Amino acid sequence: MTPEVQAHLTFATSKLDEAREILERTQLFAIAARSAYLAALSAARAIIREQTGKSPKTHSGTRSEISRLARLDGRIDASFSTFLTKGYELKSDADYGDHQSDDLTRDEAADILVTAARLVAHAEWLLAQPDPAP
Repeated sequence: MTPEVQAHLTFATSKLDEAREILERTQLFAIAARSAYLAALSAARAIIREQTGKSPKTHSGTRSEISRLARLDGRIDASFSTFLTKGYELKSDADYGDHQSDDLTRDEAADILVTAARLVAHAEWLLAQPDPAP
């Protein structure tokens, strides 16, 4: 695992911890969900970096590339691309939007956190696997 890939995973883990802390201690559910999304995004970038040697610079580039890799590698869950699309919309709304994210419930934020944690764990598992045979 390269230092860049490890940095993506380290960031993902720290954002998951942050999301859990926010969710447990505050009513800032959209902010917790935003942190969970950023963890998932970083985990996806770790997978991409490991498999392609490149790190997408945009959210949409990350979503497109993880979707492409999922089609090529059956070990990557294709649903992660859909999750990243929805997570980006929530993040954007939390950052700049019309405050629809203000209506996010604790349970909805917790669901986002669970999926983000699943993506991070999946990335860690996938990156620990030997390369598939050509």
